[in-house]
Amino acid sequence: NLTRLLTAKPPAKLIFALHTIKGAAGGVGAFTIAELARVMEADARAEVSINPEQIDDLKMAVEEVSAFIADVLSRE
Repeated sequence: NLTRLLTAKPPAKLIFALHTIKGAAGGVGAFTIAELARVMEADARAEVSINPEQIDDLKMAVEEVSAFIADVLSRE
């Protein structure tokens, strides 16, 4: 569950999770996800609380990419 992952304690786990998401997303061209994770990672490193709206935005972006991938794969 992405929400559980992004509310991880201690903060180092959250930063690691966001850094991993950022890198993986950027590596496959999911640049919106990478950018959202980058901003959230920077906030977490600055000890700024992650806004629930940021989590919702990231979840929506992940869902959109997942739907796109499913659509592409269904055409093969």
